[in-house]
Amino acid sequence: VDPHAAATTGRCIDRGAPPDGETAPCPTPPPSPVLTIESGLVYALACVARAQTTVLVGGALQGEVRCWDAATGALLETLAGHDDRVDSVLALREEDHAPVALATGSSDGSIRLWGPGHL
Repeated sequence: VDPHAAATTGRCIDRGAPPDGETAPCPTPPPSPVLTIESGLVYALACVARAQTTVLVGGALQGEVRCWDAATGALLETLAGHDDRVDSVLALREEDHAPVALATGSSDGSIRLWGPGHL
């Protein structure tokens, strides 16, 4: 059985099947949430793992930092404070990997620190 041929045809090989080369349709994965930005673009993105959920943090054209629930795509919070596009986002963590702050950098030349209440 050519695994490359199976991949290009959208068929999966059942590892428990007899060695006769039978394939079956691949299971369709559940759709991922789509995060919609009402206006502007996302220039930077960071992923912050929390106890209950994962938060995606994005830097936008309008100088905003937006936080989304990665599982649902719901906008959790919008942080304002930069005067130009946010080019970089970094999640700062303790040694135990607990998120403690966000650092964001902007084309306006500023770097802002956002406390753990924003995570």
